[in-house]
Amino acid sequence: MLMRINREDDFEEIAAVSNLDIPSLPVIAARVIGILGKELMNAEELAEVISHDPSFTSRVLKVANSPYFCRGDSVSSVDEAIMHVGLETVNDIVVMAALKDIRRESDDINMGLWGHSTSVAVASRLIALELKSGRQGEHFIHGLLHDIGKTAMNINFKEKYAAVVDEVRSSGRPFEDVEFSAFGFAHSGIGDYVAKKWHLPVEIRSVISMHHLAASEIAGNEHAFDVMLVKAADYICSELKIGIGDNFGLMEKDLAFVGLTKSSQLERLMEKVKEEYPKYESFMLD
Repeated sequence: MLMRINREDDFEEIAAVSNLDIPSLPVIAARVIGILGKELMNAEELAEVISHDPSFTSRVLKVANSPYFCRGDSVSSVDEAIMHVGLETVNDIVVMAALKDIRRESDDINMGLWGHSTSVAVASRLIALELKSGRQGEHFIHGLLHDIGKTAMNINFKEKYAAVVDEVRSSGRPFEDVEFSAFGFAHSGIGDYVAKKWHLPVEIRSVISMHHLAASEIAGNEHAFDVMLVKAADYICSELKIGIGDNFGLMEKDLAFVGLTKSSQLERLMEKVKEEYPKYESFMLD
């Protein structure tokens, strides 16, 4: 049996021994995540945060004026972007623009991981809309960050992690199992370590650390719905083979936990993801 290291203290030891290189969370990303986590989102506050960074503003406006997002007249300010493109879409663009700086290199694995995470973010928002659960912006962030541990592992153990990716692809085994075999810990645990270093809210840490557990294992957790929603999105995008996805076993109970009980729902969501993902792909991966 594999010894699975998940406890926070264990990762403190790993960090000390391995001298892990943990990417910093961009300041603007931390501020935007804080804004989007509020019960009532304030468009003016969001615009103010963005506008304080000219280079970041230009990045957001470039995306807002792209063919995928622009709806007619060109956009020249963040306020106009919110008016023309929509607050929810600007939220997505802002979070993606902020987190894009976490990428260190554009190697195939890094790009594949971010491509998948981007698709899971899109799928998480679409599932939230399908289920009328609200908080679509938060679910988008959860999806975008759920596999941040894989990025950290790829940064720190590049050759060894490339072998893990190859094994996952060739064997059909889940990432967690292959990672535990190779390292003695997995991306969910190291991702939680990263999230702790970034001082992220507990609901985001819960999604990062528990998104490979079964619904029955976390049913009593206050963030179980958020976790299972992202797991459902992860499953959908892995089935669609977007980026470097994972391998899943039986999902019926996990999908049912969030209210996805009909095959027609999954089929509809898959079609929507295939339609929406290209809007974000070119921006996140360029």
